[in-house]
Amino acid sequence: MKIVVASQNPVKLDAVKNAIQKYDPSSEVIGVKAASGVAEQPFDDETAQGARNRARHARQISPGADIYIAIENGIFNQDDKFLDKAAVFTLMADGSEYLKYSRSVELPKQYVEEARARGFDTTTVGKVMQDAGAVTNHADPHADLGEKIPRARLLQHTVEASLQQALGWTHEITERAAKPRYMGYD
Repeated sequence: MKIVVASQNPVKLDAVKNAIQKYDPSSEVIGVKAASGVAEQPFDDETAQGARNRARHARQISPGADIYIAIENGIFNQDDKFLDKAAVFTLMADGSEYLKYSRSVELPKQYVEEARARGFDTTTVGKVMQDAGAVTNHADPHADLGEKIPRARLLQHTVEASLQQALGWTHEITERAAKPRYMGYD
């Protein structure tokens, strides 16, 4: 099976490779640079749209794969809280589309507002937080916030859930996707 990831980001590629490894170790996973067509810091519905755009662009760049997977993190305003979560969009060769969201981590409001003031087109909340010393890695604020679960694990579990839905897998992945056990898992 050939899987194209709509990114060359090592965290996203590893999430897909690790998710597929236990079910089809012979799968080929490649990354391509695909455009999201949304702001650098997607907000609300832009997140899923960015993931969908990336998957479709990846299919144009690298036709003939069995599965295209795109991962886009974004900020969601829910109940006056700002939550960061990933949209994982899976596009099958037959055109079927699947969307799953990762667990979220709450972001401090002042950093979201600062990123908005600088402009979401060019500035992410993670970058603002790193500049302020609130997190150590702008690409993975999850590791320093909330339950301190690294982004890679959140993404891997969400990709597993997406593949389960797309491919109809019923293996024990069902329990892990529904109730992830991050600490000590893997």
